[in-house]
Amino acid sequence: MRKGTRRAGIGLGVGIVLAIALASPALAENGSAPDASATTQDAVSPVVATIAAPTWVDPCGTADDRAVLPADTLGIHYRWAQPEDSRNHDVIANTNVGYVVSDLPAGWSPLDGEYLYTWTYRFTDVPCGTAEPMRVSLMAPTWVDACGTADDRAVLPADTVGIHYRWAHPGDPTDHDVIANTNEGYVVAELPAGWTAADDGGYLYSWTHAFTDEACAVPLTSAVGAGRGLTRSSSVSLTAIAATADSASALAATGDADLSRTLLGAAALLVLGAGVIVWRRMGHA
Repeated sequence: MRKGTRRAGIGLGVGIVLAIALASPALAENGSAPDASATTQDAVSPVVATIAAPTWVDPCGTADDRAVLPADTLGIHYRWAQPEDSRNHDVIANTNVGYVVSDLPAGWSPLDGEYLYTWTYRFTDVPCGTAEPMRVSLMAPTWVDACGTADDRAVLPADTVGIHYRWAHPGDPTDHDVIANTNEGYVVAELPAGWTAADDGGYLYSWTHAFTDEACAVPLTSAVGAGRGLTRSSSVSLTAIAATADSASALAATGDADLSRTLLGAAALLVLGAGVIVWRRMGHA
């Protein structure tokens, strides 16, 4: 009885396994059951394309001026809006199937399912053989104003590649006005302070600086030394004596008596040494 029951159970299990394997070939091959909704194809999203603006060639003159149509792409085709009119450079753009334009660049506008570019550039008419001049800046003259007046002088600016400078009145040493002329191919953009445009196409700088006449410093000497050949070192010693005495007086006024006595002693020694030097020079004169 037990053997019959065991055999029947084994046979039932084998039958179930075979039935599942034969009834599910898709599960055995793909790992999942087929989906009936998979037969419906999803819609394809359009590709976003970008519109390009026309360009231009604008050399000297007008003979070679021309507008350039943008090159076609996979998504967009371009053509002239009015091809019969050579002076009209408006452009029409069409998108191909499966492409769409999201953002319109400047100059473009929608037009009945297409896109219109409205031409605004104005061609120039610069004569050939001429180049735009280079801009340069003017330099003002400088001066040397030493003590007294013997060494006072005005200094003319150095010439540059674009500008030549000269004195306005070279025969008058007291006149320091300057004339500047630009070389060919150069132009002055802005006039600095002091410069004005001259009638001959040049530029005039009007001098305004007034030279000073301050006295030059004279080294300290003594009457005896001047007549007896007192040297520069001797005069410097006298200067040191005077400076030391002044310092001692200042310290005494502030109440520092000890330091002031020390400085006065040093000054006395300097005076004694200077006297010995003068006495020896007078004795050997």
